[in-house]
Amino acid sequence: MAINKTYIDGQLKLLLGEQIILNYKGVELTLEGKHFPKEFHGTHKGMGYLSNHRIIFATSKKSNDHLRSIAMPFHCLRDVELKQPIFGSNHIQGTVVPEQGETAFRDAVNFKMYFTSGGAIEFGTMYMRMVRGGNQVAPPQLSSVNQGILAQAARAEYCGHQYGYQGQPTAPGTNAYPPPPNAGYPPSGATAYYSPSDPNHVYAPTQGLPAMGKTHGYRRGTRYMFSAAFRKRGMIPLSTYLKSYKVGDIVDVKGKGSVQQGMPHKCYHGKTGRVFNVTKRAVGVVVNKQIRNRIIPKKINVRIEHVKHSKCRDDFLRRVKENDRLRKEASSTGVKADLKRKPKAPKEARMVIANSEPEVLRALPYQFIA
Repeated sequence: MAINKTYIDGQLKLLLGEQIILNYKGVELTLEGKHFPKEFHGTHKGMGYLSNHRIIFATSKKSNDHLRSIAMPFHCLRDVELKQPIFGSNHIQGTVVPEQGETAFRDAVNFKMYFTSGGAIEFGTMYMRMVRGGNQVAPPQLSSVNQGILAQAARAEYCGHQYGYQGQPTAPGTNAYPPPPNAGYPPSGATAYYSPSDPNHVYAPTQGLPAMGKTHGYRRGTRYMFSAAFRKRGMIPLSTYLKSYKVGDIVDVKGKGSVQQGMPHKCYHGKTGRVFNVTKRAVGVVVNKQIRNRIIPKKINVRIEHVKHSKCRDDFLRRVKENDRLRKEASSTGVKADLKRKPKAPKEARMVIANSEPEVLRALPYQFIA
């Protein structure tokens, strides 16, 4: 167990061959011990790290906490449990014992790590998987590494990424990763590392990467535009293919996301046009497209799944039939008929006379019934 030795000047100091596997923000650490210094008691806020050798907790660089960091090796942890209370945050609790030969702390210390922003289950599961169901893990054997590798690793103090290559392996042949180019110096911010001995994982940086650029595809921004309405998804009804289209029909262009073939561009979605050509599976439609101060007719070919007969003339045709009927009645009766459209007039004024006293309705007072 090491206190205020792992996180110095805003950088995490790792062991030779140690790698950070998980890190989470919003972690609160509580320490309790019989002979533990009082300034380290209580709750401390910071970040929690899980490496392949230790559990590390580090406070913020701007914090005034006396506890800057604490590192708990796996072989010093006892009775580690993952707790999921009904009320409260998920947390990991256990006991850390002093290492052999350690003189600063002679008694065991109880700890609890609360994950207020989530991540306790992943953190605890990964820890249990790494220790393979046991509570003791042998410390890293640094004595098996030659002095040349130790000298190179001493210069590699880079630790700015969540996943990254942090040094040489602890021992050749034991989880050994071949060193990347210029292993003795800090890698650049965009450096990624892949190990052939572990083909299921790729170690890539998460900080300092360029922001994702703006997409320029033909279907960008159409997640909801081409999606079907509620309870309208699934198999396309047969009536879609049984409709007949003729040259001159007015149709509405509406893209259907489940059919990619013959789909119109998103700028024509919702447009109304006139059919100028009919083929076996598609129709040609002329639609107007506004480009700045011009309106240009465009000819597009779309499949019949993306068009339907327009209802824009239904009201007009209904009024034509109604006016013809009124005109015939006027000619037979000799009374002139007014065929102009008029806005809907407001309701006529009327008076309401009550025959008895108006009854006032009120809410009943609340009554507690056991």
